[in-house]
Amino acid sequence: MHACILLKSAYHINAHACDMVNVEARGLLWVTEQSLEMSMALVEAVQDEVEARSATLAVLRRAAQADRASVKE
Repeated sequence: MHACILLKSAYHINAHACDMVNVEARGLLWVTEQSLEMSMALVEAVQDEVEARSATLAVLRRAAQADRASVKE
């Protein structure tokens, strides 16, 4: 989550800098912006996967607890 926040901040700062520099430097900043966008997408995909695995694990734990409870009864 922190990596995503930091990347979004860097993206916005870079976008602001694009408006303030000369044409030569702007090209470099646009390349940086594309790299930041790809990095954000990667971090968000990893975040989604972690959340999905956590949800699946929680369901499996509840199912295991329910099985144990039914065996005790």
